[in-house]
Amino acid sequence: MKSSTLVLSLITAFAASAHVQAGSTVNGPMSFNPIASSAYGMENDADIATTPWVIPSGYVQSIVSDERNLDIYLGNDWNDMNTVNETGKHAGRYLYRTHEVRGSNSARVDGGSGGAVSVVDLETGVAKEVAGRADWEALDGIIWTPWQTILFAEEVIDSVLPDPAAPNAKSGLVYELRLDPKDLMSAESVSVRPMLGALSHEGLEIDAEGNVYVIDEARTGAIYKFVPETYGDLSRGQLYALKVMNGAKTGAAEWQALDMAQVQISARVAAAAVGATEFCRPED
Repeated sequence: MKSSTLVLSLITAFAASAHVQAGSTVNGPMSFNPIASSAYGMENDADIATTPWVIPSGYVQSIVSDERNLDIYLGNDWNDMNTVNETGKHAGRYLYRTHEVRGSNSARVDGGSGGAVSVVDLETGVAKEVAGRADWEALDGIIWTPWQTILFAEEVIDSVLPDPAAPNAKSGLVYELRLDPKDLMSAESVSVRPMLGALSHEGLEIDAEGNVYVIDEARTGAIYKFVPETYGDLSRGQLYALKVMNGAKTGAAEWQALDMAQVQISARVAAAAVGATEFCRPED
């Protein structure tokens, strides 16, 4: 199979064993002056109004949207990852987010069920649902594309509610949402993108050439790269999985081309077939 070579570098975050007192300085390559205390969870409006999160000097904060502003679900709306419209006439105005509901948590106020994508107008504070479907499970990763669409994905290892357009997929799928150009708070269309693999998706990234990087958030999860035949068209292309040489986790590596029929059923199986490197729940 065709492959391309690269050097993989992983940066691992670590915590110092010593307790850092407020006002003291941490030295070394990650030096910083810690703030006086940490932020904490708040359960009611009174706390939010009177006791804001602790933030570094020079920063300001304000409440953009409360979980109850939209209230799609009978239970918690499970707001998860978010993205903004990074390009275009109104760049930076709209915040789009996924709702990671599944099973009994997906029961909606309107009597329906299933995952959703919503939006908040950062200028007016208005929030609304952009798209929702009964078969969407545990929506998580979301990103604005350079061609001005939104990709979002399901974080599902074993799919319970199959997509009618990709019924053989055993895990979560990636979707592409095209917005109404005259109303960026409304959807024009949503398309499933099974070529990007049936996986437990979370992090999504796109490079300058339009290649899309996805991960499998499983304990044996691999890292993937989708190369489209045409820039901005995710309906055709080749999916690759990362294979680090000599059975290691870092160092020289190759992108191994995968069986494109198999990736639409289980990209995890396709990656294992070429010996792709397994990482423990890669996320973002």
